[in-house]
Amino acid sequence: SRKLDGSDAANTNGTFNIWRVNADGTGLTPLTNATASGAHSLYPQWSPDGSKIVFHSSRKLDGSDALNTNGTFNIWRVNADGTGLTPLTNATASGADSFYPQFSH
Repeated sequence: SRKLDGSDAANTNGTFNIWRVNADGTGLTPLTNATASGAHSLYPQWSPDGSKIVFHSSRKLDGSDALNTNGTFNIWRVNADGTGLTPLTNATASGADSFYPQFSH
């Protein structure tokens, strides 16, 4: 795996982040930057117009890179350029997770 700086060094905290890359392998860009162990961002889906990505994440709802302390995952949206990171759900209890975000076409 890669560190957030794009180097080939191992990601020692084991956190999963969302990246964007061009079809030819160039332009590797992190869209999420959580570094706290367990603050994963998973299951990304592109919007139909290609301007946004939704995903589910266990990061704190304040957008920091810390793990959400109530143990839940929430749906997040980010612009394709990595700006505008926004939580769309607010699961407040373990087991109230929001999985597999999708856009309607």
